[in-house]
Amino acid sequence: MHDRLNKPSSRYHRFKREKEHESLLKGLEKIILNDKNSTNKQQHWIISFSSVISNLSQFAMLLIIGFGYYYTVLPIFQKELISEENARLTIDKNKLIKQIDSLRKDKSMMEQDSIAIEKNLTTLQNEKLLAARKLEKTRKKYSKVKKQILTVEDTLQKAKKKLYDELRLTITGQRPMSLEFITFINASLSLANFNRNSKNQVALNLKNNFILPSEVAKQKIKEIKNKLSMSNLDLEKEMLIRLLKEYENGLIKQKNLLKCEIPIFKLWQSSFIDALEVNTSILDMCIKTQYDDLIKFNKWNKQEIKDIKKTNFWKDTRHNFKISCVNQIDREIESFYTKKWQFTSQPCRERLQNISLIILDEIDSSKIMPLRSTTPPLKIEINEMLKKYYVNTPL
Repeated sequence: MHDRLNKPSSRYHRFKREKEHESLLKGLEKIILNDKNSTNKQQHWIISFSSVISNLSQFAMLLIIGFGYYYTVLPIFQKELISEENARLTIDKNKLIKQIDSLRKDKSMMEQDSIAIEKNLTTLQNEKLLAARKLEKTRKKYSKVKKQILTVEDTLQKAKKKLYDELRLTITGQRPMSLEFITFINASLSLANFNRNSKNQVALNLKNNFILPSEVAKQKIKEIKNKLSMSNLDLEKEMLIRLLKEYENGLIKQKNLLKCEIPIFKLWQSSFIDALEVNTSILDMCIKTQYDDLIKFNKWNKQEIKDIKKTNFWKDTRHNFKISCVNQIDREIESFYTKKWQFTSQPCRERLQNISLIILDEIDSSKIMPLRSTTPPLKIEINEMLKKYYVNTPL
């Protein structure tokens, strides 16, 4: 558009300049014609001068035309060239502007696409972050649930173990004993088996107080079975069945260790009765010891002793000493037989006390004391004991 407007204007100026040149030339020609006319009237030398002037004027005209060309035509031509170049550059500029506009549009579209992509990326990142959080929550929840499951399983296992241990403690007697059992034990321990007044009941008393470990083990098994039949809990039943099986197998395994030799109770009774028939020498030894203590206490001399022996006091004192010595000897014999019986029955009582520990293999069997002879003491042992007592221990 700009090039179209510039082209008519340049033609107009060029046409105007050409007209001016023509007018200038016509004016010069008129001047020359007038000069020629005047030359006819002037002298000959003036004609020559006019010729020179004409040449000079032509030269000046040439200079003016050159000057005009240089300062008018050439600049116009150059301006036209510049205008054409400017038009071409303008066209190129317009093309570039269009390309720039197109690029700007492309850039704008790309920016919009980029913004959309960034939004999508942000959305995806947010969704990814949200998914990661959900995944983390799910993992935590799973971990928590897993821990809860493990805790429940661990609790169940602990409960099973605790229940089983409680049952073992109950069976092995390591838990507090029942009142009935304590009463039974106290009654058994407090019973006087060896006593002159009940010398004919010794065998019966010993028999009643003698309990075989195998019989107690059978009662324990019966007790477990009763608990099993009365239980309403599956877990407790499972533990009781397991304990019952282990107890029965243990009883078979430890059968020989739990054996106790049954003493001949009547033999112990006859031995005790026979021991109560005191040897006369032992009784005299006791009476003599009592007299010696009396003399020593009263600080009697030999003459005083001789005089006292002649009185009834001495005879009465001897009778009292005899009764005292018989009672004292009876107590020593009863104590001796009681200790002997305790010593003889101690291995069996140890097995009875630890019966469940032995059956369930909770105790080292090598530490269980071996069984001892159940033979009652001989009378010679009793006499030797009494002699040593009265010799070494003043009454």
